[in-house]
Order: sequence, then C-alpha cells, then structure tokens
Amino acid sequence: MLFGVFPICIIKDPPTLPPTTLIPGSNTSTSMPISAASASTSSNTLLCILSSAIVLTVLLIALILLYRRRNRRPKQHPWYQHNDDDDDMTFVTMDDVASDLLTNMFHSYRIPANKVDQDIEVGRGGYGVVYLATVRGPAKGETRRVAMKRLLPERLHNMEYMDAFLEEIRLCASLAHPNIVEFVGVTWTKLLNVSMLMEYMGLGDVWSLVEADRAEGLLQWNVNPDVQFNLNANQP
Repeated sequence: MLFGVFPICIIKDPPTLPPTTLIPGSNTSTSMPISAASASTSSNTLLCILSSAIVLTVLLIALILLYRRRNRRPKQHPWYQHNDDDDDMTFVTMDDVASDLLTNMFHSYRIPANKVDQDIEVGRGGYGVVYLATVRGPAKGETRRVAMKRLLPERLHNMEYMDAFLEEIRLCASLAHPNIVEFVGVTWTKLLNVSMLMEYMGLGDVWSLVEADRAEGLLQWNVNPDVQFNLNANQP
C-alpha cells in the first residue's frame, strides 16, 4: 500500500534476449552472433588470397629460372682470340716479322679476321684441319659460306709444316679457273692462326669419294666415262 491508500504490484523485468536474425521465408528467428561470423568470413577470404599469391609467385620464379637456363649460352670468343699455345718465345718474337711477310705475300687477298665466323669442323688431314665458316661482306646482310683451312694445333710450332702451308696458300691464290675450287682469300691476326679460305663444296670432294669407296676401288658417281676435263679451256 502506498501512503496506506493505494495498492501497488511489483512485477520482475523480463530477461534480455540476444540479437535475432530473421530467416527469409520463415516466421521464426534464429539467434546468431553476427560480428563473429563476419570476422570468420573475412579471415577465410584473406587466407585464400594470400595462398593464391604465394602459388603464383612460386610459379613465376620457376618459369623465369627455366627460361634463363634454356637461353643461357656459354660465352664464345672469336676464333682468332683463342690461345694456340703461343707461349713459345720463338713464335712470339717472330709474329711482327711474320705479319709483315704475310702482308707482303697476301695483301690483296687478305680478309679481316673479324669478318670471318668460324663454325663446325668438317674434316682434317695429315697437317691441316678444315672448318665451315662464313665471310661477311661489306654490304649489310651479305654473307658467303667458305671452307676455312688451318694447321693442326700439334703442327703449329713446326716451321716445316708452316712453310708448306704458306706455299700451299700462295699456290692456290695463283690459280683461277671455273673447273677448280675457287680461292676466296686468306685471314690472320698472327702467324699461328693464318687460315686459307676456299670455296665451300657442300657435296664433298674427290678425296672423300675415294675414301668412301676404298673397298671397291670404284667411284659411285654418275659421270660419263667419255667426258674429259680440259684445264686449258677458256670455258668449263
């Protein structure tokens, strides 16, 4: 009783409920901690993004390494910069004299060494080795395939072989005829790498044919036996 006159009834407050989420199409609501669910979703998304970025980075690095490995080429020095065991003082002191001698002998036939690109070896004999080579002409893109003959490395310091090779070059330089292999020129930077450049015969030469048919002793080629070659003729 309030003031002994008014009756009073005290009722207890209802309990506090958590936030509710209404499921669409349903008249019922489901209690769910919204902030916790959002944080979990964000963490999963961030984890997926980081994982994808790491995988892509690893793949990119692997592709770069593979590309570099496949395109890596050992540094190649020009043929005339190779060390031909020219520590022999006899040849070192002769180089200046030899250079003057070679210039006097072959000045009009000389091709600069930096215009000649040596390629694969195609043959060798008793004292010489022959390479396939390319001569670059004065015009842009102008090239010619040639046979490049040099002394064998083990013959370089033998003056007898060197003299014979220089005489061979001199002889070939004096010959010019449509029916014989063409002399193209001579190139060198020192006595030990002097090289003769000749017309490249892509189908081989007579010697290779003889060697191939040594057992039978016959030349297996389609040549009329009545044909005669006259080196004195003006026409081939």
